[in-house]
Amino acid sequence: MKNRIKIISNKLLERPLIVSAAVIYGLLLCTFYSGFTVSAVLHFVLTACSLLLLYLSKDGKWSFFILILALSFALSLHMHSVAASSEKSLYVDGTVFVQSKEYRLSGRSTSYVRLENGSLAVIYDIGDNSVYGGEYIKVKGRISEPDGARNPGEFDYRDYLLKRGVKYILNADCISHADEPGGLFYLLDLAKRGITGIRTDILELMTSSMDERYKGLFAAVCLGDTSVLGNDIKDAFQLTSCSHLIAVSGTHFAGFLAVVPYLTGFDRRKTGGRMMILFFCFAVSFLTGFGESVTRACVMCCCQVFLRDRLSGMSLAALIMMIADPFTSLSSGFNMSMAACLGIIIFAQKISELMEKASAPRAVISVVSASLAAHMGLLPFFGTSGMRISFTNYLCQIAGGVLVSAICLFLLPSLILCFLFTGVFSCPLEVLLRCLYELVSFCSTHGDVSVSCGYIGKWVFTGIYIALVFIVMPDCVLRKKGLLPALMTAAISCGIILYKIICPPALTVIFADVGQGDSCIIMSGGKTVIIDGGTEENSDSLRSILNWYGADKVDLAFVTHWDDDHYGGISSLYSEGRIAQVVSPTECSLDPSDPCYIPGVTVSIQNSVYMIDDDVKITVIAPDKASVSSNDNSLVLLVEGCGEKMLFTGDIGFATEQTLLSRGLLDDFDVLKVAHHGSRTSTGNDFLDKVRPEIAVISCGRHNSYGHPAPETVERLESHGCVIRRTDEEGAIVFEIN
Repeated sequence: MKNRIKIISNKLLERPLIVSAAVIYGLLLCTFYSGFTVSAVLHFVLTACSLLLLYLSKDGKWSFFILILALSFALSLHMHSVAASSEKSLYVDGTVFVQSKEYRLSGRSTSYVRLENGSLAVIYDIGDNSVYGGEYIKVKGRISEPDGARNPGEFDYRDYLLKRGVKYILNADCISHADEPGGLFYLLDLAKRGITGIRTDILELMTSSMDERYKGLFAAVCLGDTSVLGNDIKDAFQLTSCSHLIAVSGTHFAGFLAVVPYLTGFDRRKTGGRMMILFFCFAVSFLTGFGESVTRACVMCCCQVFLRDRLSGMSLAALIMMIADPFTSLSSGFNMSMAACLGIIIFAQKISELMEKASAPRAVISVVSASLAAHMGLLPFFGTSGMRISFTNYLCQIAGGVLVSAICLFLLPSLILCFLFTGVFSCPLEVLLRCLYELVSFCSTHGDVSVSCGYIGKWVFTGIYIALVFIVMPDCVLRKKGLLPALMTAAISCGIILYKIICPPALTVIFADVGQGDSCIIMSGGKTVIIDGGTEENSDSLRSILNWYGADKVDLAFVTHWDDDHYGGISSLYSEGRIAQVVSPTECSLDPSDPCYIPGVTVSIQNSVYMIDDDVKITVIAPDKASVSSNDNSLVLLVEGCGEKMLFTGDIGFATEQTLLSRGLLDDFDVLKVAHHGSRTSTGNDFLDKVRPEIAVISCGRHNSYGHPAPETVERLESHGCVIRRTDEEGAIVFEIN
């Protein structure tokens, strides 16, 4: 027993950084997700185990782990104090401390302030750059908790902020200075301002002759700032799962640092060369804004330069970042970066050996093995990040990675030449940026069929990942006992994936949460239809849903009438080329000079039929003629499919309901999209007596100023035995019908 403990002890002491990083990482996660009490118990148990190993192995190095546990306890305590703090009042009228500010190339800024109870709040774009980090300011305003994800695939902003230690959003009405700034936070803020000014000058110098889209792409790829990047370009990168290319990461750093030996003449294998790489790492970090992903890439590059053992280098980088900010351990960027690096360490060598046996060229092996290994390391995140798997996307990621590396390779020489002479030396960068843009745009619109991983589930891909780890694992007792169960788990996971690909729901209907507006997305047989699109401000919700379900294009979009809470999102998607045809009871009533104007609208009236699939069709019930757009002249649509009947009523009122009844155009329906967000002037008793819906869906915004849905409308629905579903209470409402 004692010999076995000594063997285990020696194995753990061979790489102390790995064990230390794993312990701190695990305890920080436990603190955040389970509460400090559980974490304290685990600390006690681990400390007791360390003391036992120290006593039995008689190796003084184990005292190092006891110190690590003490450090992790302090970090956990700090995380718990921030995460557990709460604000009782919803209104702030007093002095708060500006802990830090973030500056973006678009000119906007974000301030993180410490409230009196110790919790952090964020203030967006306060429009006053005279406010500095490190000062106390007097604030009047309301605080609120950030929204979580309300629609499939939508960014969970509440979770994002919580994982940065921020619990509230402070909507400031009035801000004034309480005292002069000073201290360390003030010095850091001055440095950020200076760096932002330099980055802004670089952006203007390098992109003065570029088109706006390439200017935004340069800012994202080379300077790590996506605030000036258009939504259409962001969507194209997301659709091809290339979003990592517009966030400075290890791929970018490899390109930046590849030019160092040629500029300096230093050998990176010697001490002088390593020190020069260290200098350039920090220089590039300042150039790219020292954001979270940049800091992570910088620290990892530095650690791996000075430590030959890649696992220890990665662990040291993780330790440095977690000690600097315990909430880093919760960041999806941190976790995905570490997973990708671990994937390269575990799988790259095996992939290279297999490709060498297949007589693949060395250049191809070096690129493909690293890229494929990184993707294999990211498998557990496929179901949570909304990644999309396709052969075209994979080729796009490889080619895009090569282009990004080339862009970063040319950046420093081009910057020096442009600074000394003229901006004409930015031409090579513009050509490469144009190639990157055209590549991603082409693949996002003309790629092969892709599988969106979001709705498949995260645990499915984790099972495959575990099996791959056991396959490449060296022969040992663990591999012999665990390989068969792991392979069985992977087989089940692959079966689930194939089932969801081959046998998707025959009809998927998503009533999107677009605030105070209407929008429904219908998918069947590979085709996508939108009925209304909410306001333009909420168009991102539609993009998130479409991207989550892998719908690149919308085949048909219905605008029931030309109110901005119905056409706004459709107008935004149409301008990006994501909608093929728009149907409405009238032509677009907006002025042609209006940015939201939609040309070539198909006018459709009563009895028009649109076949979406062999089993799904949409029939226009009303109006019977084209007329001026108004609530009562809204399109009324019947959606039939898979034995279900759904009625969409736009914003019609009692008068139109009576007209439909008198003409015998209504029947029993399974689902009713309640008219006009549940207004009291719609959905009358006579109408409900005829329609008799089982489910009534009300689309309205939370705490809206109109009082929707009206209590009397809700009462009428309840009295008719309807199950009421509301987007303001549930978020998006999804029906999957087979």
